[in-house]
Amino acid sequence: MTNEVDVEEFVLKKTSYGTFVSKTGLEFVLMADGSYVLGSTLNPQQANAPGSNSVVNVSGNIGKIEEFQGGSDWSIYNERLEQYFSANFVEDQRKVSVLLTSIGSSVYKTLRDLCSPTLPQEKPYQDLCDILKKHYSPRISVYKERRQFYRLVQGPSENVSQWYARVKKGAVECQFGAELDNRIKDQFVSGLKEGKILDRIFEENHSTPLADTLEIALKKEASLMLSSTTSAEINKVYYNKSQPAKSNTDSKKSRGKSENSKQQQQQQQKQRQTCNACGDDNHDFRKCKYRKYKCKNCEQVNEIENKTWPRVELKTIKLFKMFLQIACTPTVIKV
Repeated sequence: MTNEVDVEEFVLKKTSYGTFVSKTGLEFVLMADGSYVLGSTLNPQQANAPGSNSVVNVSGNIGKIEEFQGGSDWSIYNERLEQYFSANFVEDQRKVSVLLTSIGSSVYKTLRDLCSPTLPQEKPYQDLCDILKKHYSPRISVYKERRQFYRLVQGPSENVSQWYARVKKGAVECQFGAELDNRIKDQFVSGLKEGKILDRIFEENHSTPLADTLEIALKKEASLMLSSTTSAEINKVYYNKSQPAKSNTDSKKSRGKSENSKQQQQQQQKQRQTCNACGDDNHDFRKCKYRKYKCKNCEQVNEIENKTWPRVELKTIKLFKMFLQIACTPTVIKV
């Protein structure tokens, strides 16, 4: 088999370990049916199943990398560029060309000035990356980064996962080295909000690994959320069930108040009536025991119809009933 194979006007070059690489850096495997499949997508079952794989268009690249502009951080861009090289099987001798075509015109001019009198394409790839990093990456003060890191605290609405991610981000530029996990764990625990999650972590030994500490916090948070939800549902059911009973109670109370009010009105009305027999104003004439009382002198009965007693205005006087037994004309005393 020749080292170069024509496939729909594209040229694949055979490598020393049996795969084929396109001019764009894509690596393919030749299948038993004569088709070419992207090598990174193969597994043993796919490789042994003729006709089960579709032919890949060898003209395309995986992913897309935009031009690097002077206002962004070169370190971040360089990380993405390395992943682009890996995904598209870009060989070392081609990395300089890809790099120089991936930066903007103003950045290239700056790089060219920094490389003078040598042209950028004449320098190794790593040297170009170092020059760009020194010029376009912000200078970091480790002391400042650590000071900010140790001041981190969990926000009021921040959950455990969000808090942990913020602590991890704050430690990126602190250069803790081998102590990174311990420093992150200490700040993660120290900055936690007061509450049951922090109390649960306090029960653990200080040597508990960072991953286990995070897992404990997440489980406790989930348990508290479940407990809160269950309690809310129970309260909701209890509230709904108690509503009709409360309504009936209010209705009974309302009816009771109405009846009491009516009775009070009737009682007040009775109290305002003045008895024509004895002069009291707290009972009805028909129920007065003196209504048919017989006078010892005139032998007359105190009937309204007979009118044997003189009518006496009793608005400002009180009649002493004992005098009814003495004479027809009652004796009164002003109060």
